[in-house]
Amino acid sequence: MPLRGPYFGQGDVAIVNQWIDEDLYVATDGAQWDVEVITGSGVSSDKLGMLEVPDDDRLVMILTLDQPGSNIEVGGTCPIGALTELSDRSSSYESGVIKADCSIAITRTFSSSGDGGGDGDSPELEQFVVSMSAAYGRENGATPNIVTSARTKIGMAGEAVAFDFTVRSNDRLSSVLSESIAGSCPSGVLELVSESAGAYRYTTGAISGDCEVVIKTQNPCPTVLPSVTFTDVNAILTAGLVQSCTNCHYSGSSDVGDAFSDFGSGQGGFLVHSKLTGSSASNGLKIVDSGRPLSSALYLQIDPVLNYRSRMPYEGPYIGLEDRSRVCNWIFEGAQDN
Repeated sequence: MPLRGPYFGQGDVAIVNQWIDEDLYVATDGAQWDVEVITGSGVSSDKLGMLEVPDDDRLVMILTLDQPGSNIEVGGTCPIGALTELSDRSSSYESGVIKADCSIAITRTFSSSGDGGGDGDSPELEQFVVSMSAAYGRENGATPNIVTSARTKIGMAGEAVAFDFTVRSNDRLSSVLSESIAGSCPSGVLELVSESAGAYRYTTGAISGDCEVVIKTQNPCPTVLPSVTFTDVNAILTAGLVQSCTNCHYSGSSDVGDAFSDFGSGQGGFLVHSKLTGSSASNGLKIVDSGRPLSSALYLQIDPVLNYRSRMPYEGPYIGLEDRSRVCNWIFEGAQDN
């Protein structure tokens, strides 16, 4: 780009690359985090639902009990802050400093094992906070693409809590429950709601306390190959067995703006790790998104099934299955410079 030229000079390209390398393209000032506030029965808040909170800020709310004789308890994934009692039925709560998307769960507890402040005939069940998170079955430093409308819920003692979630195409679940669900909640039932959409529902067993459900996704590579190094990947993408990527994509090439432009040194045809992992493709995907091969333009464009843009190397010969698996596993294991 620009289409049909005239193209940017090397000096201008260097300025843009420096801008990217220094992370100036990320506007940290004014960043907003999504904070979900939920309440259990018997307690209300003047702030509820999904709220936007500025980076490094705190969320302040007024909490009200429907009757005296009980206490307010705050949980969830946001940093815990300060709860100040205003009266026998109301309190103010100021969260800790918020630096990421998180949730605040507010429940009512009782100081004794009496009738729970009710009518004396039906003691109220305790309320517990149940949260959901995601991790790879084999820890690789990345977070899977799990999409859900609620990551924190409040459940009653002795009842089950259900989470509906979608697993993006980047990741997959094992059909074996113990390989897909972990955490501290009592084991429950995992249901496949829609295979084409990757939609699931997980229902815990009967809860008896605060607990967490961890969704574990699996290595998405065609073949699992441990201990793949950057040296291995370098050899694959610059080898004479296939058309070398660096034949067209190298520092100073005229192919500026392409998803893989400027990741080669142009001197000996070796890849530059910092450019592979520190640059983005033209559509916003990272060239290599450490831990996520199917969010990485490099892997997507050499895989014949994923069919991302045009398959590379351009017009072949193409990279074989085993070597594609090596590239995939190298990214999945953290794209180390080794």
